Amino acid sequence: MPVAPVPPVVIQKKRGKGCLGCGCAVLAAIVILLAVLAFFFYRKFNAVAQVYTSSTPANVPTTDGGDAVYRTAQGKLNTFVQATQQGRPTALHLNADEINTLIARDPSYAALHGKVHISLTGDTAELQSSLQLGAIEKAYLADRYFNSDATLGLGFISATHAIVLDVRRLRLNGQPLPPSANESLSQSLSTFLNQQLQMNQQARDFLAHTQKLDVENGELVIESR
Repeated sequence: MPVAPVPPVVIQKKRGKGCLGCGCAVLAAIVILLAVLAFFFYRKFNAVAQVYTSSTPANVPTTDGGDAVYRTAQGKLNTFVQATQQGRPTALHLNADEINTLIARDPSYAALHGKVHISLTGDTAELQSSLQLGAIEKAYLADRYFNSDATLGLGFISATHAIVLDVRRLRLNGQPLPPSANESLSQSLSTFLNQQLQMNQQARDFLAHTQKLDVENGELVIESR
């Protein structure tokens, strides 16, 4: 299945803390999910309407690791943010339990609770999501749901400040995409994602000071310089 470039879209965002303030650790997951949604919606309207969306949300699991996990995740984020704001090299390691607990408890991610679930194994991230098309400004069929299940690899090119996506498996509304589309899809999604990030000053600043963004040993790893 050939995959063509898509036009940029504007994703609705609530006012609040910037990238560093709201927690950079889940930035990649949030933007990837929204990029997947935007990409396929604008890729081919009729196909999306008939095949890739649903009138009902999918049942996305939630994980709340409890008070201790939440405090640990918040502590890691606060330490990382403070060091980054002070211009000191630092690293952040978060496992899936910590990320999902942040989504379940942190008010900054209330809009994602019950809509996004993340699993990290080895160098692979599995993202389950159920997002309403109305999350995109000027979207058609705003009352329909985009239900996806993706297995991805994640990388970062520090010289160009670019995130690299490696799509290994993708199901949209229960429909699997052919593996033959993964390479072209990975390239198009990576281009689209980085274009969207470069439109945001805070995201540009964050990426400019990042030297590593990866999934390793079942953890999201971010290193700043």
